[in-house]
Amino acid sequence: MKFILISLIGVILALNILLLVRNSEIKQRSIDEQATLMNQIDMLESKVLKQTIMTDGFKLSTETKVEDESGKEVPLKTLMDDKNKVILRFSPSDCLSCVNAQIDSIKRLSLSIGSKNILLLVNYNSQNDLKILKKKYALGISIYNLPSERVSSSFETVPGPYFFLLSKDLSSSMVFTPSSTLPKCTSDYLAEIQAVFNKTNSTIGNDIINSICLFKKTDLNIGTIKKGHKAEAVFILKNTGKYPLLLNKVTPSCSCTVAGWQHLPIQPGDTSSIRLQYDSGKVGYFNKDAFVFMNSANSPVRLVISGEIVE
Repeated sequence: MKFILISLIGVILALNILLLVRNSEIKQRSIDEQATLMNQIDMLESKVLKQTIMTDGFKLSTETKVEDESGKEVPLKTLMDDKNKVILRFSPSDCLSCVNAQIDSIKRLSLSIGSKNILLLVNYNSQNDLKILKKKYALGISIYNLPSERVSSSFETVPGPYFFLLSKDLSSSMVFTPSSTLPKCTSDYLAEIQAVFNKTNSTIGNDIINSICLFKKTDLNIGTIKKGHKAEAVFILKNTGKYPLLLNKVTPSCSCTVAGWQHLPIQPGDTSSIRLQYDSGKVGYFNKDAFVFMNSANSPVRLVISGEIVE
């Protein structure tokens, strides 16, 4: 496991260097070339994500106990409710901005899978710290103290917060250490977590909060566009459900297409849009698609942009 973690850190450092080089290149390119390069970086980050998720995690003892705000010890197994839980773990030694970023991420995730499916297991010295944390972050998510000595995992030695999926038998999987320089990896990871919950729990009764997303059109032909001009389609959508709608990610089928969308929750009754921009530097007909992943029963939705680029 230590070798894997060292390799993981090496991969992330190498990617950071690559990103710095790419960013300097991007500033010297045209708008279309910039969009293509940025999309290539996104695809590279997605590849890194697959390498950084440890599907085989660690196992906690079935006798593991956590401490609540009053200092009372509670068997962790009793908190599982015979379900999988998403765990965010951090300690006072982790950088504050890193913790803040992941708290925001877990709050957004709670809107789509339900706060009852999430636990914050922190490594703090006093129970008063738990009360301060809960008040500071206005958490509607259960938070407990789990001393580090009760967790037999190499991830405890890695600086920074980390996520994992915990099963009812207290086995972990999908362990993930986020990086502040790779925010897309985190959003993609949480989208995968949401997909897992949507497969295993598809109803409100199981605390999964699915909204309903309706698109005005999912296939747009933008006609004839001159080479070098903006080739963009705007897809209008509406949240017709009773719960906030989260667009977790929009994945184009190739690097020639770039997607843009609102990352904040879309409230019931509100409309929003997704923009797909095609690289108009290539002459000829085109037909490209992208998939929208969200907390809606019809997720993922396929969007298609087509047209012709002329001289």
